Order: sequence, then structure tokens, then C-alpha cells
Amino acid sequence: RGGKTIGALDVAFEGRHKAWTSIPPSSLSATIDSLWSTTSGFNIQQFSPIQIYWRQSLMQGRLRFRLGKLSPYSTFFGNRINSSSLFFVNYAFADNPAVFMPGNGTGLHVSYDLSPSWTVHGGIQDANGMKTTIDPSSLRLREFWYALQVDYKAKIRGLGEGTYRLGGWYVDARPEVNAEEGAGTVLSIDQELGKHVIAFLRYEYQGQGLINPEVQFSLLTATRSSARAGIGLPGPFARLPDDYMGVAVAWGDPADLAIK
Repeated sequence: RGGKTIGALDVAFEGRHKAWTSIPPSSLSATIDSLWSTTSGFNIQQFSPIQIYWRQSLMQGRLRFRLGKLSPYSTFFGNRINSSSLFFVNYAFADNPAVFMPGNGTGLHVSYDLSPSWTVHGGIQDANGMKTTIDPSSLRLREFWYALQVDYKAKIRGLGEGTYRLGGWYVDARPEVNAEEGAGTVLSIDQELGKHVIAFLRYEYQGQGLINPEVQFSLLTATRSSARAGIGLPGPFARLPDDYMGVAVAWGDPADLAIK
């Protein structure tokens, strides 16, 4: 149907190939002794469908859901300038180093606008999903990743629009890959500082639940907690209005205390 109550089938393909070097930029972290991958992407990946899902809006657009092979990044724990395809390519700024994010797999993401300012997102997804394959058979393991996020959209006089996000995640134990259950919390903020600057702040930690911080969980990534902050400058050049320029800094607390 037309209007804000619409449905659509979305399909996305992606492929990555080697060029000029036997060591892709994403594999340089060990060479320079970095806690994180040097880039998000820039690796070798066969051309394949990475997302196939049905997208539906209801209640004049206030209620939205997606069902199918999904990327968790498309709904949770992002901000306006963290796409490695459009903005920063460094892993620290394009990804979430202290968050376990499953590969693209079968899942359901639901978003509901409580008001023009407040939105709630919830999702459940196969914890064993793989980005480049379509194999829902892993659902029989009943191992899932869960996420909840609350967004507040503000418009501050003299500054502009901003979005303030607080969320949490939990993943079931996966004995077949020797991984215990995990959980963590994420804070992500982006705020316009006038017409020509967008500032962002992101912080996440894992090992404790969002609802009950006294409950301890295993660490599932190489980073226990991480903080990043920076600014983006949209349209820095008159002839390239869609370009961005940015600068940012990152800090991470390794899960392995021996490498601090």
C-alpha cells in the first residue's frame, strides 16, 4: 500500500577482492601492535547476498519491523557517521570493539515510535549467522543474540538535531564454538554543533548486564570497554557537497590484561 504503511523486499549483495597486495589493510593490526583491526572491511569476501529481508511499516509508520537475513548493524548501536562505506574506515570508529555482533543471519528487528522524540528498538537474531551464506539450519541450535535500544531525538536551539541512544545486548552460550553467554551496554550520541559540524561520542562495555550490573558475564571480544569521540564536517569543499571530513580519537581496555 502507499503512504506510510508500506512493505518491501530488500536484497543487498557485496563482494570484495584482493588488489596489489597479499596482505589486506584489515590484517595489519598485528604488524603495528594494534588492539583492533586497522580497517573495517578491505578484506577478501566472495560476492554473495548479505541481506535478504521483508521490511514492513504499520500504524502510519510508527511501528516498523524487518524479518529475514539481517545485519545487526542496520538497527543497533550506530550513529550518523560510523559507516565504513561513507565515513571513517578505521575499525575503532566504524564498528563496536566491545560488543559481540553476530554475522548476518535470520532475525527479527522491531522499532516503535513512542513519540516524535522517543523510539524503542528490539531484536532477536541467530547468534551463529554468517554474512556470506544463507543457511537457516543453525536456528536448530536455539542460540540467539538479543538487543534493546532506546533513542531520544533532540533539537537544541543554537546547535541543531541530535540523537542519544542507550542500549544493551545479550547472547546465549554457544558450546560448539566454546563460547559462554555474554552481555553488555552501549551508549551512542551524535549532535549537530551548528550547520557545519557533527560531534559524536560512543562508549560500550561488556561483562555486565544492563538490567542487573551485578551479574557477571564472559568477555566475548578482545576489548573489555571502549570509548570514542570525534567530529565530522559535512561538505568541507564547495564543489563536493556530499563529502565529509572528520577527526576522532579512540581508547580501549583490552580483555587480556597481559597486552595492556
